[in-house]
Amino acid sequence: MSKYLVISALGENRPGIVEAISEVITENRCNIEESRMATLGGEFAMILLVSGPWNAIAKLEGALQSLGERKGLTVVTKRTEPKPPEEAVLPYLVEVVSMDHPGIVHEVADFFARRRINIQELNTDSYRAPHTGTPIFNM
Repeated sequence: MSKYLVISALGENRPGIVEAISEVITENRCNIEESRMATLGGEFAMILLVSGPWNAIAKLEGALQSLGERKGLTVVTKRTEPKPPEEAVLPYLVEVVSMDHPGIVHEVADFFARRRINIQELNTDSYRAPHTGTPIFNM
């Protein structure tokens, strides 16, 4: 029976981070089930869900801590359970584009929280409008 581990890794953006972490996962007989990776500022951040036998997960936890120390990465792991079957819900896809100002994410999150709507995934970006240079926020 597979066990599950969430891995969060953060470090200065440079080539080889994904290779190093995926190598340790593979060497420990575990499998990447899901992942999200992005460069934010000068940092590279990744979060992964991996599965494997309980003893492989235990070895992987130790190997990741060693890798983090050698490569200058902050690595956090947490054991978890498989995602429960989803209830019959109506999914929403929401896109917000506006002039950028502090508090947009909070306002949108508050809107959904007050209605007991769970946010499954959220991505944001900001940029300058091409002709005017106005700061634009996209969520």
